Amino acid sequence: MKKKLFFVIFTAIFSVAFFSCNDLFTNPQSGGNNLLKNPSFEMNGKPSLKYWSFRDTSNLHLVQFSNDMPTKDGTNSVILNTTQPYPLSWCSICQSIPLSNGKHVYKFSCWAKNEGISGNVYIFFKNKNIDEIKYDKQIEIKDTIWTNYSILDTINAGKTDSAIVVLSGGSSELLPGKTYFNYCDFEKVNGP
Repeated sequence: MKKKLFFVIFTAIFSVAFFSCNDLFTNPQSGGNNLLKNPSFEMNGKPSLKYWSFRDTSNLHLVQFSNDMPTKDGTNSVILNTTQPYPLSWCSICQSIPLSNGKHVYKFSCWAKNEGISGNVYIFFKNKNIDEIKYDKQIEIKDTIWTNYSILDTINAGKTDSAIVVLSGGSSELLPGKTYFNYCDFEKVNGP
């Protein structure tokens, strides 16, 4: 049963990443090393999902904002509510990031917490030359207090390859829950 549920969830995340985040933008954020745009889910002090893609806009009501923050910087966190497992619904947002050509170490980090059900971060890699997306890393948001989660990965990317970061509120057949995210960061930590 667990393998079947994992396969269903993995297929859903893959579908979200493939169909929603292929070519959102081509230039990384100017100023700083963070390659994600709008990493704190706000623009000019107001809640915003600008630069983040949401696959199923009929479930947009499952995305909320909160002034519950891990630090005193900024004003908003994004909340992704738990949903029933795919294909019934799925609450996730994603962003595609162009990668530098060659072998580099990348670090993803974010502040997150859950209420009731664990959410997740998934990182996929897309090779445009062969139109392939592969699952690479996952972080389960287990803590109920603000925690900084991070992961390192060495990627040997071609000049047209990209990473896709997917933030998910998790899924449950019965129990309600939500996952808070803030200050997401994706950066190259070595090389030019």
